[in-house]
Amino acid sequence: MIAPTSCSLFNNIIIQSGSIFDKVISMQEAVRRTKALAQLVGCDSKANHAKMVDCLRKMDPQVLINQEQSVSNYSLNMEPFPPVIDGQFIIEEPEKMLENKVFKKCPMIIGTNANEGLTDMIEYIPELGLQENLFELDENQLNSGMSRMFRDLSSPLLNLVKFQYGILNEGDESKAAKVKRFFGLQSALADKQVICDVDKMAKIYADDANQVIDKKNHDILTKYEILLIIV
Repeated sequence: MIAPTSCSLFNNIIIQSGSIFDKVISMQEAVRRTKALAQLVGCDSKANHAKMVDCLRKMDPQVLINQEQSVSNYSLNMEPFPPVIDGQFIIEEPEKMLENKVFKKCPMIIGTNANEGLTDMIEYIPELGLQENLFELDENQLNSGMSRMFRDLSSPLLNLVKFQYGILNEGDESKAAKVKRFFGLQSALADKQVICDVDKMAKIYADDANQVIDKKNHDILTKYEILLIIV
């Protein structure tokens, strides 16, 4: 919807469980990560780009998968090779383009699902995959998971997140409390990774629209046809 080379190829948009605000990287960072991966798997990272890429293409895919997370400077659950701002297909930061109204103007369906981020919980709290009761968190697991999910938040702000999602139940290690912690943290992760950005994108898009219909309340909001679905 923001790529000038593809905007003429479609007339409607469906976006599910994600938004235009998903992570992108610069061309320089893409090259850095590619060289780092090449070095990890035994390809010559100092060779010209064509030879390096040819070596990577001939590599066993599983070898690349096993090493790709090591090339990112970011925390867990970050795609090591997300879309790249290459100046041709993605011209600049997608968020900036959207806010500047540089996008395909057409009807759009955008939405989220119940339990967004559920499968990502194990990436932030790996020990969940080893325990019998997957949907339970003790207090230590909660704190370690939150420190990974919200790396930039101070301790007081982390406590505010706990309060907001109903998981500020310190010292309670009952089964009910553990289950509540799990789904409270999962809800926080869903908002952080998906839902807030989907809502933001729908509102920005609607501001420049022709007919936006809120199917839940059956109200015509603005101008483009946008269907915001949360299931």
